[in-house]
Amino acid sequence: SFATNVGDVDAHHKKLIDLINDIYRGIMLEKSKDIIDRTLMELVDFTVMHFAYEESLFDKYGYEDSISHKEKHKTLLGQVGDYVGRYKDGEDISHELLSFLKNWLMKHILGVDQKYAPYLISKMQNKG
Repeated sequence: SFATNVGDVDAHHKKLIDLINDIYRGIMLEKSKDIIDRTLMELVDFTVMHFAYEESLFDKYGYEDSISHKEKHKTLLGQVGDYVGRYKDGEDISHELLSFLKNWLMKHILGVDQKYAPYLISKMQNKG
């Protein structure tokens, strides 16, 4: 149900899920804050790259809901940045952070990303 079958999007989503699982395990196993910080930064960096990749496909194939989707990306990155900043400042938000990451991934991949999949697949197939 997570598959979009669009370019590298599914591989990216799998990597995002793996990173979130690593953060979850790190928090649950009470790993050092440095280890969790590194994984959080990797998640942020990878998310930025992933969103840029999706947006490049929107631009290349003229996705009609591109502006709205890009706004969602901006909002999500802002929220992730806020959580990471609060966590790095020593706030105990680990469970709040995990809940946010899980909900974000589920809603974004199962909801918003599934909307562009049929459009991009048809455009990509037509261009060969």
